[in-house]
Amino acid sequence: MIWAYLLLAVVPQDLAARDYVERLEVNNYHDDNGHLVFTQVVGWQANERARFWRMAKTIDATPRPDHLYGGHVLRFLDGDVLRVIRARSCEETWTQHDVELYDRQFLDKEHRHPLRKPCTPSK
Repeated sequence: MIWAYLLLAVVPQDLAARDYVERLEVNNYHDDNGHLVFTQVVGWQANERARFWRMAKTIDATPRPDHLYGGHVLRFLDGDVLRVIRARSCEETWTQHDVELYDRQFLDKEHRHPLRKPCTPSK
């Protein structure tokens, strides 16, 4: 995972695809026996609808306090795109249901406000 930090250090921040959500949730989904199935990060909009989600396979893939701007920030590589997502708040939850999947009952993921397209450097 060290390569991800190195890449974050050398990719110019202006080329990052930047977004804002109201709240980031680190959701730990457990089965009926209490065993952890997966951990995901969900970005919630102000209307309490999910905007995006992603699996958090390592601790590096979770939001961090943003000491520069306040709130929290999530940085991750989405394919070859560096994403920087800021949020006013962040919480960690432990549930026995998939919160993102539950939200799809109210808004199909095809109707969510998409994350930004990455900037392309001018030549």
